[in-house]
Amino acid sequence: MAVIDQNKLDNFISVALGLKFCVSGLQDFILDTMETIHQNILQQIPVGFCNINCSRKYGNGFSQWCNICRSWKDELHKLCRYKKQWDKINWKEIDTIDFPHSTPDSYEAISKVFVRDVHQFRQGIYQDLGAITSLFMNMKTFSIDNHANIGRYSTTQKRQFCP
Repeated sequence: MAVIDQNKLDNFISVALGLKFCVSGLQDFILDTMETIHQNILQQIPVGFCNINCSRKYGNGFSQWCNICRSWKDELHKLCRYKKQWDKINWKEIDTIDFPHSTPDSYEAISKVFVRDVHQFRQGIYQDLGAITSLFMNMKTFSIDNHANIGRYSTTQKRQFCP
């Protein structure tokens, strides 16, 4: 059996705890933001609920979706930053039946629209840093610069952000 390097183990534990605290700290922020988005969308679309879970039943067959699910999809489309992400959504992995409800499950179902490879996240997307990062990158509501924009800053400007 190999000898465990105590310094490397301590570093690993520190990084793991740091990531855990980072994710925990972001959860309230994301839930608050998603609740606000949910309420804004509710004001824009017809009142009602889906009875058949259109996305699971019909997938990308949007013409078969009920008016409620189609309205939610259209409003969420406006919030998607990248067409490529929108085109890759596997609607059969998302429960549109949850969209109209004002619950944390509804907010997470909405978030799944913006998370790349949503099937990989088993514990819930708000508990995974990769899923949170994907949500931030793909949803216009979260205004963060992508890597391409970082290169546009001058060296002086970069020093302001990273002294």
